[in-house]
Amino acid sequence: MAWNNGYERKKFEAEQQRLAEEYRAAGMTEEQIEEMYQFDLAEFRSRRRFCEHNQQLPKDVPDQSSNDKLPLYEKFLDRLSVDIELSDSGDRYWWVEEIDDPELARKIKKLSKEEIELITLYVFEHYTQVEIAEFFKVSNVAIFKRIEKLKKYFRKFC
Repeated sequence: MAWNNGYERKKFEAEQQRLAEEYRAAGMTEEQIEEMYQFDLAEFRSRRRFCEHNQQLPKDVPDQSSNDKLPLYEKFLDRLSVDIELSDSGDRYWWVEEIDDPELARKIKKLSKEEIELITLYVFEHYTQVEIAEFFKVSNVAIFKRIEKLKKYFRKFC
């Protein structure tokens, strides 16, 4: 659901002008017409917020032979192809070996054991920053800074 605010607002205002003429012809006062406009404007803004904060997921992912792929989809598929499956071996760092992109795998293997542990706890085991801080026996701010450092490290990659 893409929302083009300029286009949608233009359509909304045109519809409101048409409705205002109908309301005047029906004998409504200008105050009543303004109340109707404010009500419709609140509804318009609600729809806009909904559309801006929600996106439909594709019903099916296009196959590799499809020519109708979105350019960004292709870019991210190529750069971040990661196959995540739980390993039966019980190894907490199973995800490191599952990365298909050799450059990304090299980058991750350059990280310290503590940084890999932080990624495992935060991303794959869904610990909160507070819980991770308790695990490492450091402050919440220290964990926040480490996570930001890792994000910056991987932004350079993408």
